[in-house]
Amino acid sequence: MLLIAFAAFNSCEKPVEQFPNQTTDLAVENHSSKAYCPAVNAPFGACTDPSQDGQILVKSLLEYYGDNPTIAEVCTAMGICSGSTKEQQKDGYNALTTSGNTATDFTGGTLSGIKAKICEDKPVIVLVREGMDSTKPTVAMLITGFDDGHLIMNNPRDPNGEGLVYSNATFLSVWNALGSQGVEIV
Repeated sequence: MLLIAFAAFNSCEKPVEQFPNQTTDLAVENHSSKAYCPAVNAPFGACTDPSQDGQILVKSLLEYYGDNPTIAEVCTAMGICSGSTKEQQKDGYNALTTSGNTATDFTGGTLSGIKAKICEDKPVIVLVREGMDSTKPTVAMLITGFDDGHLIMNNPRDPNGEGLVYSNATFLSVWNALGSQGVEIV
């Protein structure tokens, strides 16, 4: 399963860098029988149009699962190319995927649920605020990993937004204030 909440993708990829304080694997809460889960190596893309963060993340997820749509195809499948709702993201993903996975609404999910998905090698998209600052605009971000007290996230609105680190407490405060919105890939 994978989670989505609002986002977008472009063809600007950066090499994956290690998470600060990471050796090989990221220490995680025991969500299955695993004590460690590697970070998900999902494609990173920065959008040139900030209103396309949802489209960019849907494109990124499709690429992660082996599909290679253009941004125009993602926009067509979502029915919109500027801004998007979690329903449009879910529908766009489902219209274009050939992986056998489907996207479903994950609103009301939990941090434990997100971490369990990462341990299944499935990145999670969530709706938060830029820089986890409650005074800034909302943005869809992709969670790709975590350690005991932090999440590793990609922000498609920031060309340097790959591998951003936020504390669990800060993330939960912002995510919960926005209704814990997300979409899951099953």
